Amino acid sequence: MGLDENATKAKLVEKLYKIDNNREFVLGVISFAKHVEDRNVILEYIEKGQEVSKKNLLLLALELNKARRS
Repeated sequence: MGLDENATKAKLVEKLYKIDNNREFVLGVISFAKHVEDRNVILEYIEKGQEVSKKNLLLLALELNKARRS
């Protein structure tokens, strides 16, 4: 993992904890968003601020993960 990847992961973790201070929620999103590109997509989604919810973030992470597997 490069410095950019670590910085992106740290930023995403920080933002997720601001949404919900729940470790399982944060780990759930991070575990599906393994690639830096996916983490950046989730960060952009959060920063847009539209319909940001735990459910939507988990679904987005899951969809990004599924898309990579296809």
